[in-house]
Amino acid sequence: MKGKISSRLRIVIIILIVSISLAAISFNSIANMKNSCRKITVMYKMKYLTHTPIRINSDSDFTSQNGVIGGNGTADNPYIIEGWEIDAHGEGSAIYIGNTTKYFIIRNCKLYNASYLSSPYFDGDGIILYKVANGKIVNCEIFDNEHNGIYLYISTHNNIISNNNITNNSNHGIYLSSAYRNTIINNNIFNNDDGIYLLNGQHNKITSNNITNNSNNGIFLRKSNSNTISYNNIAYNSNGTYFGYSTYSNIVVNNNITNNNNGIYLARYSADTTIKDNYFANNKYGIHLYYSYNNIINNNSVFNTSAYCIWLWHTDSNTVTNNHITNNNDNGIYLAYSDNNTISGNYIFNNDGDGIYVWASRDNIITNNYIVHNNDYGIYICSIESTNNQIYNNTLIYNHGSDNFFNSSHVQAYDSGNNNKWNTSSGYGNYWHDWANNNDTNDQNGDGIVDWPYSIEGLSCAKDRYPLKNRSFAVTPLPPTNLTANVGNGYVNLTWNAPIDNGGTDIIEYKIYRNETLIATVSASHLWYNDTTVVIGQKYVYYVTAVNSIGESDRSNGVQVTIGSVYEIQAFALISGIINAVLMFRFRKLYNIIFSTASR
Repeated sequence: MKGKISSRLRIVIIILIVSISLAAISFNSIANMKNSCRKITVMYKMKYLTHTPIRINSDSDFTSQNGVIGGNGTADNPYIIEGWEIDAHGEGSAIYIGNTTKYFIIRNCKLYNASYLSSPYFDGDGIILYKVANGKIVNCEIFDNEHNGIYLYISTHNNIISNNNITNNSNHGIYLSSAYRNTIINNNIFNNDDGIYLLNGQHNKITSNNITNNSNNGIFLRKSNSNTISYNNIAYNSNGTYFGYSTYSNIVVNNNITNNNNGIYLARYSADTTIKDNYFANNKYGIHLYYSYNNIINNNSVFNTSAYCIWLWHTDSNTVTNNHITNNNDNGIYLAYSDNNTISGNYIFNNDGDGIYVWASRDNIITNNYIVHNNDYGIYICSIESTNNQIYNNTLIYNHGSDNFFNSSHVQAYDSGNNNKWNTSSGYGNYWHDWANNNDTNDQNGDGIVDWPYSIEGLSCAKDRYPLKNRSFAVTPLPPTNLTANVGNGYVNLTWNAPIDNGGTDIIEYKIYRNETLIATVSASHLWYNDTTVVIGQKYVYYVTAVNSIGESDRSNGVQVTIGSVYEIQAFALISGIINAVLMFRFRKLYNIIFSTASR
């Protein structure tokens, strides 16, 4: 009898263990149901072999003793230096290569702790290339070096630096001195003094790098010309990009420049630089020019700066055109002691200060700008030294608290300068929305000019003598406002308000974006949309844009929602209840078996 009880009890225990295991598996499956299709990524960590610091000072030094593991130095079969971990403490640089023309690759190496002994051979860099061509530095970890992560020095050219992590170096992440035609691409460069520093560098390409949290500059060009800086993410540095004494043909294009002190700073006689198609957000100053000239600032978006968006200080003969300058905490464009500049075609909206502020500046042309809903004046000219500026064919709407009809307490412009012209001599002024709409009979001869001048506030007693009755150009509309989201059972209901200005032509449609992707388009009469393609437990961020015949507006305010958490809990509770019922049934059967066995 005792043996039978033990045998049955063993069976019962096995069944109990199996049941609990099945329950645990079921519970885990339910808890992870929404992640059932998640891709599993296995991270491979490079295994390094230790090596002493490498010194190669001629083509003949590419040997196995110097870390070469393959290749013959041709373009098709370069020398390979790979897989080494080098702690260069007390040894100068971790890898030095100089006076070579053979093709080589340094890849998958870990290089750190270099300290200065002498220059250039033992400079204290992770890697130094001296008078070198045809090298590649790829997929290396370079950190905690006393001087630079990577140093390209004197006539070093036609090299590629890509896909490296370059961090915590005391000077520069990458330093190019008198180096040319090199490419720096797809690197992570952070927590250095400067991210990338060019001195006397020419025709280099800096593209698609992540340059963040460097204590001084993200990218610093000094006496460097004809370089291209493109598609980089430059964030949380003191200055995003800094130019000094760089006098011609540098291009800064399609970069994302955010959360720096200066987004871009052109200082001390930097000239002939093109800054275009960049996105600036959350910097103190967006674009700052100081003693610089003949530069082009075109088609940039400048958002949410805490001071001036575009600041020209002692800066002459620049062109500032077609930029979007919105939602900033101070003036949109600020000219101080700056002459002969052209400010044209800019979209200046919803800034806390003035749209355009001019201080002690002369002979500037301000034309064809769309200046709307700025907290202070649309255009403000201050100081008797501000002379001979010409302001015409601008569209000014809702600035300085103005409305659809004229109110003398809310004039849209101010002028205390001298001899500034608010219209052309040929009889063409600006469009003042409050003045043009003041009544229906203020252009009795139908010539497109309001019959009475528009008086500009300020000590100069200036007037626009030929204010326009109608806008002379249309632009993209202002963004929709007051976007809100309400979560329903398996859907999100979005509502918004129409833009406060349609840009001068009717709204055609609205576009709805979710997580940066266009998901729907609705007609101009629809100020709402139901998104029914949402997934339980997912987080979504929405924004909306308005479209007229000219193009698409900037985005509205964003709203964020998480879908269906209540319903997910209810579903989980239901399934958990079913599992508990099944387990209770199983345990009851087990109890009956145990009880009947014990009673025999």
